[in-house]
Amino acid sequence: MNSVGYESIIKSLSNAMAFLKQRQLPSGEFICMVADDETFTLNLREDSSPFIAQHILYSLQTANLPTCENIIRKTREFLASEAWPGGVWRYWSKRHPGSLFIPPTTDDTSCNAFLMNNRGENTDLIRKIILGNRNSNQRYRDWE
Repeated sequence: MNSVGYESIIKSLSNAMAFLKQRQLPSGEFICMVADDETFTLNLREDSSPFIAQHILYSLQTANLPTCENIIRKTREFLASEAWPGGVWRYWSKRHPGSLFIPPTTDDTSCNAFLMNNRGENTDLIRKIILGNRNSNQRYRDWE
């Protein structure tokens, strides 16, 4: 790769890290917005969810960039604080007004268990909960 290509990659990564730092709240959560239309002009509002943080964390861990260690640490702390008893997660964060009205989800719990397992944490209980959350056809229940 020539130096121009390398410099372009470094600049892109630097811009991406600056964007993430700007969008990360002190809690470690990332700002996520939703709206009732695709132009984000109708009823624009915040949608507090650990789901976004899970995927950003996975991407940053995979990239293995030393410049993003603080973002990774804060994101891990946020995700740990969002666990419900038994080690399950809901789509919405605990500060979202709808979080108590939805059950824990298989996909959010699985994503967090995967991240925890990659760090060497014991996820046996979470695995049992996920495997026990199947219907008579062995399909996983979600949002029921």
